[in-house]
Amino acid sequence: MTDVVSRNTQAFFYFANRFPEVRDRFILQAYSPSDYFAAQELGFRDIIWTLYRSYLTDQAVLAHLRYMDLYALTMPVWRARRGLALKVEKFGVPVYVHTVNNIQDFYELEKFGVNSF
Repeated sequence: MTDVVSRNTQAFFYFANRFPEVRDRFILQAYSPSDYFAAQELGFRDIIWTLYRSYLTDQAVLAHLRYMDLYALTMPVWRARRGLALKVEKFGVPVYVHTVNNIQDFYELEKFGVNSF
């Protein structure tokens, strides 16, 4: 699973060109819809969209999900508690959150539609 902080799309091109025979073993982390579509065009199928650096509104995130086939959507705890994870359920996309430091928080977050952390 990748976590390329800068020049994410360039890293996707590098992985696709350098390791084409194991492309299906990568889980790419996209920071934006444009990252997602670049990874998809390069033939990667397992893509996680992470929202921790995103300034998109919840409504914008949901609008983009209509055009994505994600491995998972990752978000900060505050976005899940605000209700975004429950709204994502209708898209069939697993929702992960970060950072969770105790089991009580995990059980609470399950009620908000979170699948893993």
